[in-house]
Formats: sequence, structure tokens, C-alpha cells
Amino acid sequence: MDGRGRRLAGLLVCGALVAAGCTTGGDHDGGRPAVTAAPPGPPPATRSAAYGKPCLRDRERAAAFRFRVGQGFDTVGVILGGGTRGLVFAHQRGGDLCEWLSTARSYARLGYRVLVFDFHDQDQVDDDVVAAVAELRRRGVARVVLVGSSMGGTAVLVAAARIRPAVAGVVSLSGGAVFADLDARTAVVRLRVPVLFVAARRDGPFATAARGLYGAAATRDKRLLVLGSAAHGSSLLSFGGEAARVRAALRGFVTAHLGR
Repeated sequence: MDGRGRRLAGLLVCGALVAAGCTTGGDHDGGRPAVTAAPPGPPPATRSAAYGKPCLRDRERAAAFRFRVGQGFDTVGVILGGGTRGLVFAHQRGGDLCEWLSTARSYARLGYRVLVFDFHDQDQVDDDVVAAVAELRRRGVARVVLVGSSMGGTAVLVAAARIRPAVAGVVSLSGGAVFADLDARTAVVRLRVPVLFVAARRDGPFATAARGLYGAAATRDKRLLVLGSAAHGSSLLSFGGEAARVRAALRGFVTAHLGR
């Protein structure tokens, strides 16, 4: 074959490969490529899973790992402390695990094993909470309390109604009655575990939501704390004159349901 013939053959092969790529890739989801499910089994731990988070200390960054949330999805978490009594902290919308890191360190020093994590996206965020509890239990934690802020507060309420065996308790800080497809109003009707609802009176609709969820919660062991401030979510623990009161309420709840 002469040079012109070889060039023509090469163009034909390249054209065939491009056509094959277009037909196998698919454009069936608004231009987004199809997602291939990851193979079964837990994803491997990795030192670099949260390497870019400046909030982490060196030893925390080295301990960061990924855990499976759902079919084809995983997210990053960090576990602090040790023992068989555990806490899961769920962040608010637009946040990440750094939001809870200072509080997590405090509880780790008290002898609890604490998991902070990033939501893998903002749909079905209760799945992340369910997976976080499973991860702690896989590591030997027997009793778990869930704590969530705003979006995370809704997520922990919905997740608590799903998780079996049941968690030891759940705390919602400024959790809304509804977030995306999650309906905490329906979930709390099924709750039989202790619940603490905290919200600020001047924080938009969240105090109203907390009152409604408290009233609807089926558990007999429930408490409602409404503050006079405008603080929201995890900020309830750190801002305003009533922050110490919220910290004490959280500490008392954890101690009551996990022990000292």
C-alpha cells in the first residue's frame, strides 16, 4: 500500500473508533455520562482521602478514609477517639466535616469514638448517615448517638427511623421538617429512640419546625430547647449568650444515652 493509501486507512480506523465511543458512552441523561457501579466490597482506606482539608491535623489527615454510601458511591470520613461508644456528626448544607471537627475532638477526648464525614451529595443524605453508623459498628462501636446540623439535622432524624438495630439517640440542631426528598415529619412518627430538638426563635422557620417535630415524635424520651437567639445549626454551640446552655444540653444527652 502506498503512503496515500496508508493515510486513508488510518483515517477510516480513527473514524470507526470515534463512532464506537459515541454509541457506547451514551447521552441518555441530559448530556451526563453514564455512571458505572463500583465493584462490591468496602473501598480501601487512603491517607489522601481528605488531604486538601486544612482543618485537619496531620494525624487526622493520615487517618482519613473512604467508606461506601451506596451502589457506586463513597465519601470521606475521619474517626477520632476510640472505644465502643460512638457519635456521628452530620454537617449542614454547604459545609463539610470541618464544621464539626472541634466538637468531635472534644468528645474524642472524653472517651467516645467519633465519626465526622462529608455528605457525598445533597440528595438522600440520610443514606450517608446510615452508612456512617454501619462504619462505626463495623469497627466495634456498640452504641451510637447521631447529631446533625440543619440539613444534617433532618438527615439524622430520617436515618434514625431507618437504622436497625436502633441508635441510642438523636440530636437535631435547626433541622428542618423537610429537606429535598426527606420528610422528617413522617420519620419522627416512627421514632422510638430518645430525641433532642434545638432551635433558635429568631432563626426563620426552624423554631416552628422544631416545635412541630417535637410534637409529632412518637418517643416518650424527647426534649425541646428553643433559644432566644438567631443562631443556626452547629453555630448554636458556639455563638451567642446561650451557646453554653446548648453545649450542656448536648453533653447531658450524650452522657445519659451513651454513658460517661
